[in-house]
Amino acid sequence: MTSSALVLLLLVSAALLSFAAHELGHLLAWKAFGVRHKRLVFHWRRGGVGVEYDADRRHLSRRQQFVGAASGPLANLLLAGALWQVAPLLASGSLELGLFNLLLPVRGSDGRSMLRSLRA
Repeated sequence: MTSSALVLLLLVSAALLSFAAHELGHLLAWKAFGVRHKRLVFHWRRGGVGVEYDADRRHLSRRQQFVGAASGPLANLLLAGALWQVAPLLASGSLELGLFNLLLPVRGSDGRSMLRSLRA
């Protein structure tokens, strides 16, 4: 394996780990609020990881919706902090994913879901 192929493999692996940690954060929060999930899945065409849920989450309180939306980026920030000294590349990717989802209120982002829960 060439060095550039190895670097690419490491970058893809780091991205998938960051996506998985993000979705696991959501999954744990929703589970704590009683929302059932089917499975954690990788969506290759959409470029990420997602969780398939059995139940609708609209019945949750605004606080629960906020916490559930914030839990994914929080998982990324915690992962980044834990890995900063050991694996700075992985840590920076996880940090970027967490900050992007928190700070950009674009359609489908956690930041937008958090704002929506505050306005409701």
